[in-house]
Amino acid sequence: MSNYKFGFLLAIWSALATVAGAQVSYVGLISTNTPPPGLKAQVKDEEMIGETPVHHAYLTYGTNQFSFILPDGYRLDCSNPNKLVVINDSYDCFMSFHVVSSLPADQLSATADFCRDLLLQRFPGAKITDQCSRTVANHAGPAFDFEVQQSGASLQSGRAIYVAAPAGILEFSLTSPADKFSSYQQFFNALLLTFRTTATEKC
Repeated sequence: MSNYKFGFLLAIWSALATVAGAQVSYVGLISTNTPPPGLKAQVKDEEMIGETPVHHAYLTYGTNQFSFILPDGYRLDCSNPNKLVVINDSYDCFMSFHVVSSLPADQLSATADFCRDLLLQRFPGAKITDQCSRTVANHAGPAFDFEVQQSGASLQSGRAIYVAAPAGILEFSLTSPADKFSSYQQFFNALLLTFRTTATEKC
């Protein structure tokens, strides 16, 4: 699928999903001793316009449900029950989704300090180069750009976004070689635009 076709489909899907993606408000996130339920996923090829397939990923996490459209040329790796990774054909672009379910009892939102610590735990030695606020599926939270030198690999650039939702803190991340990072951001942004979440209660 060309970038033009994907963009066209993306625009239509975003319009159609506005009603279906209505959010459930939440008061706060309370840590518990209950083990996280784990992420389960399946990908369905669905037709939206003619015979052009759209690769639609459906995720479940306890009572919570998520969905997004896979960019053309990317596949979903579900081998880790705690994290889903979207990988491109050349294996140099990694977009991940993770639910951080255990939070301090007084942690009512995705504060920048708390999420910065989450990022540095995920990517030891990372250098944060920028910070801003982003919104995903009507939930806002801090976003960080960073660089990290992984053993035996070239310098990696990344972006991590954290938003609070009924399921917990949702983490979205993109990592790629530093010299390709800017070109891969369009696919990351496209995935985030199609991301939808519904929930009846916290897990």
